[in-house]
Amino acid sequence: MASLVRLLEACLLALAGAFMLVLATSPMYWHFFNPKYSWLTFTAGAIVALLSLAGLLHRTRTPKASEIASLAVFLVLAGLAVTLPNPLFDVPPSGITSSDSFEPFSQPPGDAQAMANAENPPDTFGLGGAFPANPGADVPAPTFDVTEEENGSRFTMDGVEYIKTNIAELILAEQENRLEPGGAYSVQGLVARTPELDEAGYIAVTRLFIVCCFADATGVAYLVDVDDPQSYTQGQWVHAAGTLAPAKTLPKTLPIAIPGAFTAIHGDKFAISAARVEPGPVPGMPFLFELRGKEPYVY
Repeated sequence: MASLVRLLEACLLALAGAFMLVLATSPMYWHFFNPKYSWLTFTAGAIVALLSLAGLLHRTRTPKASEIASLAVFLVLAGLAVTLPNPLFDVPPSGITSSDSFEPFSQPPGDAQAMANAENPPDTFGLGGAFPANPGADVPAPTFDVTEEENGSRFTMDGVEYIKTNIAELILAEQENRLEPGGAYSVQGLVARTPELDEAGYIAVTRLFIVCCFADATGVAYLVDVDDPQSYTQGQWVHAAGTLAPAKTLPKTLPIAIPGAFTAIHGDKFAISAARVEPGPVPGMPFLFELRGKEPYVY
């Protein structure tokens, strides 16, 4: 009986080690951990696999039931993590609260699915990172009717110069009191709508910000004042340009849909009074990985 228990433990250990080895070399690794740690996972997996052989040959040892149960639970959870659909999707929407954090959100249709299915990790992560090379390659330029050539981090449209930035950087600037009414900015992201926002004349433009890996993703949202919110589709990728104006008073909880976010941060001091909001190309990697405090920002 003891030999059968040792064999069971050895098989479970070998499977756990094999899973770690495969995960460390898989494009899915960044969904769970920062890719810079893949070597550590690979090394640990190799050691666990070797331990399975050592445990099998250790004839005087009787494995504990709790140890075998722990290995079994790990393997079940690992298998579910890589085979089941993303558990953050297809759940009832929750809402933004006064503390700027909220529960997992429902999945918007359309371009949101492309975000969820992204597998290849970016080149680098975090505050010192950067987007993959040529993130806008193979997609057309935004269709804004600019009156002058786009130049670096700004473009001019209808006589107004707009600063290209991303939602997370705009929220950071708001929190650091670097924004002023009338400032002209352009952002891009997924449209999110709620009845409350529709009534107030807003849509929310949202992105997913990733510091370490996909598992720690945080949603970011900024309100855009538009003429007809109902003309925009939930989950539609848009480029929005406009000027900052004080945000209207809204309910403390808004069921804004941001796919893949456990928590989220939103701007509440200002909203973008839209000069132009148009559907546009989705960047090659639609997630945000970097924050900058000055131009050129990461659009």
